[in-house]
This record gives sequence, structure tokens and C-alpha cells, in this order.
Amino acid sequence: MRLRLIVLCAAALPAMAAELGPVSDLRLGVTVQMSPTVTENVSSPGNASKNYGWEDGKIWGLRYDISYYEGMSRRGRALAGFLWGAGISFADTDITPDAYDTGSGTYDNSRTDLTLHYRQYGVMGAVGWGSMPSINSLGELHWEALAVGRGGYATAQTINPGVDPTASTGNGAFWEMGPQASVVLCDDSYLVALNLAWLYGQSKIDISEPDNYESQLTILRNGLEAGLMVGYRF
Repeated sequence: MRLRLIVLCAAALPAMAAELGPVSDLRLGVTVQMSPTVTENVSSPGNASKNYGWEDGKIWGLRYDISYYEGMSRRGRALAGFLWGAGISFADTDITPDAYDTGSGTYDNSRTDLTLHYRQYGVMGAVGWGSMPSINSLGELHWEALAVGRGGYATAQTINPGVDPTASTGNGAFWEMGPQASVVLCDDSYLVALNLAWLYGQSKIDISEPDNYESQLTILRNGLEAGLMVGYRF
């Protein structure tokens, strides 16, 4: 009896390994991000400057990703182990404040009808660990623990001073990084992934305004994000 059980287990292991494919995924996703903290330094033509803390804006924004992930395999069989990913992303956040903190007082933004955007166009890299996939009634399930970094080009807007203000746009670079945990379910090569991450990053945006005013926005991202991805496993 014991010998028969050993033979049956030995025969079943290759079949299970053949069913469990390694990760080689193309994933498309959308992520809800906490809005960043924005501070502004405005320099007037006489070289006087003032600092403003933007307050009570939107609490979230969206990021869109196209990513490729690969790992957890050896000779075509799935294994727990190293996992890496790379991709591109676009993020858009409404940063219009309801008020400004000058350090000596707070006053309302009288032009909330002017929507101010902060946008990121970047590349992504990720490294980490993936668990051994397991088969259940829904398909193959595994989890991932990753360190993720992004960087690239960013634009942001501020409100020009004056009697009839408009919005001006500037540009700069951004970077962000942090840990990400994911649960990935794959069935018949199609997959869905749930991501939870904490990101820390910064961007400085220089903006030239009318009448020789200059503005610099410091945009600090430090908070949670949650995303949903769908894709295909090759």
C-alpha cells in the first residue's frame, strides 16, 4: 500500500508541474492614488517671494499602467522565487485647492472653477518575490511582494495672479518608489491582479507666469494606493 501511494504521488507531481505555468504576464491596470501634498513658492518681479501650502483639494487621483512581469520559473515549470517587472504609466490628479495656507493665515481659493492638473508620464521597474502558484476552483493563484520605482516627466498647473486669473502650466521630473503586495489569479491564460502599495516620491515643477512672476510647485507623494489589473499569461 505504501509503495503504491509513493508511485501515485510520483506520477502526479510532473502532471501538476505541467499544469502550473510560470509567470510571463502582460498586465493593464488602473490604480487609485492618494493625492499628493502641494506647496508653492511664488517670486514676484521685485524678487520678493511667498510660500503657500495648498489645502483641502481632491483626496485621490488615477494612474494607468501597462506592465510586463516575468519570473518564478525554471525549465518551463513554475517555482517560488525572483520576480521582475517593467512598464509605462500615466497618472492624472486634480490638485485644485480649496484654500491656501500662507503661514500667517489661511484664505479660500476664489477660483475653484479653474481645474488644476498634475500629470505624470513615466516608466516603471519592479523586483521582488513571487510565491509558488497553487490550483483552486478558480484557477492558478499566487502572491507577490515587490519593490516598485517610477520616474519620468511631469506637468502641473497653478493659478496666475491678477484680476482675471487663468491657469499656467509648467513641467519637470518626478520619481517615486515603495513596496507593493499583489494577489494574482490566472485562468485559461487570462488573469486579474489586485495591488496594494505605499508610495513615496517628489516632483518640482517650474512655472513661468504673466508679468514676470515665477512659481515653483513642490509635489510630495506619500500615501496608499490600490489597483486592479487584467492581462494575459503567455
